[in-house]
Amino acid sequence: MALIIIQMPGGDTEAVDPTQLLWFRPAFDWEIANTTSIRIGDQRLYSIEPMGKIFDRFKQAGQKLATFTAPGDDIEPVVNARNVIEVEKANSAINHAGAKAVLKFSFREGLAVRQTPDAARLS
Repeated sequence: MALIIIQMPGGDTEAVDPTQLLWFRPAFDWEIANTTSIRIGDQRLYSIEPMGKIFDRFKQAGQKLATFTAPGDDIEPVVNARNVIEVEKANSAINHAGAKAVLKFSFREGLAVRQTPDAARLS
């Protein structure tokens, strides 16, 4: 298996296993502004590379990528659909008010999205 090299802020690089990708999205300004936030397993990385370049790199590595819409923003996270183990209906008491589904990657790790559970399963 070939590792993917991620360009980090400050000129560093990180080699990651593409099969461990959960999702990536534009970073919020309160994180590291003007970067891409990448969730690899339980690790969050930030890349100075644009989302399109990261998308192409993971796609070329054979990952099944799907784009979703975040519940509270116009952010479109890209998810590695192979690592979604379950899609469940969002719970308004727990999840963001605009969420309709939660993509589950593990018992503790999930991502709320605006898509309905049925639409999320088809992605």
